[in-house]
Amino acid sequence: MPRPIATSGPSATIGNSPTSSPYKAVKAFQRISRADHSHWAFLAACHAQLGDAAAAKGAAQEVQQRAPDFSIERFVATQHYKHESDRDLLRAALVKAQLAV
Repeated sequence: MPRPIATSGPSATIGNSPTSSPYKAVKAFQRISRADHSHWAFLAACHAQLGDAAAAKGAAQEVQQRAPDFSIERFVATQHYKHESDRDLLRAALVKAQLAV
């Protein structure tokens, strides 16, 4: 059963098929020519939720290289989700990607 991660944004629904939003989000983020740490953080979250630990770890390493002081709590606080539950789901995905709390 797909698990929602957010009601809006690039990773709106976690699913397990190439047509689900996390797969689409990964493809969209991979087309960004100059990704910053926030793009990599979302990629890490998507990969973690999709169960791809190696890709999540690689994306998390990119986050740490680009923003050594990155913190999940500070990052999540900058996201403009309407519902706190969406921030909670993003936070959980970033923790699963093994980013610094």
